[in-house]
Amino acid sequence: MWYNIYDRKLLLKIIIVTIELQLDGAYEESLVVQPGSSILKVDLTISNENKLPLNNSQIAIVFFENGQNLRLYEHDSVESKDSINPIQWQTQNNSADNGFTITSSVFSVEPEKTQSTYSYIALEKLGQISGSMSFTFSITGVPQPIKITHNFLVYLIYQLSRGYIDINNQQTEPVDLSGDLESNTFNIKLGVLRSLFGIPHVLGITKDISLCFKADKCATQGLYFRPINFIGDTVAECTWVSLDKSLDDMRLYSHASTLVKEMQNVVL
Repeated sequence: MWYNIYDRKLLLKIIIVTIELQLDGAYEESLVVQPGSSILKVDLTISNENKLPLNNSQIAIVFFENGQNLRLYEHDSVESKDSINPIQWQTQNNSADNGFTITSSVFSVEPEKTQSTYSYIALEKLGQISGSMSFTFSITGVPQPIKITHNFLVYLIYQLSRGYIDINNQQTEPVDLSGDLESNTFNIKLGVLRSLFGIPHVLGITKDISLCFKADKCATQGLYFRPINFIGDTVAECTWVSLDKSLDDMRLYSHASTLVKEMQNVVL
């Protein structure tokens, strides 16, 4: 899933800027995820719909809380199309506020062309991250550089791999964990479950499935929950469960209440 944090038209369609962070567990096989960590994919697309080029363009993305736990992944990747010069990234640790900044090289976007780039950031500790993106550029006829800024929050649910399994295929009965975690039963919209956990529309959401958060897609352990009741046709009442002690990731238990709140706040 793509987490769309910025999509805006400026100056009567002079520019469209879109920044998307891919925070789920669908990582490329070449990316090595360390235990207890995850990888953010910063994906940026700039489309110039104007008849004039965007010159002296530069992007800066600042991560605030937990910024000290971030680093640019050493296999940083760049992809550009219809552009004069590819975008490169450099990093800076902000000692004053424990933040972390990635800044692009200066580039241009030709009229009616698109510039795309992506990079990977390793997150050494799970947790919500707030940040800010700024895009600065110059255009003929405007005396001063134009700068647009957008603040964002990276949810924990987008830093974890998500999926589902058929409980009927498990060798043991699931054990209710609602008394062991901060969140007892909780209500989540069915559309959110289907979207977040990749449940195809041909498959119904029933009490026989268990949904799972994992640190990454290759992890064998995770944090599981399942629907136990349905409220109309739109909401599932859920509870945390253990399918097997060997499958439980105890490190994620402390994040249970945060994950519930984030799922309830998802806007489709």
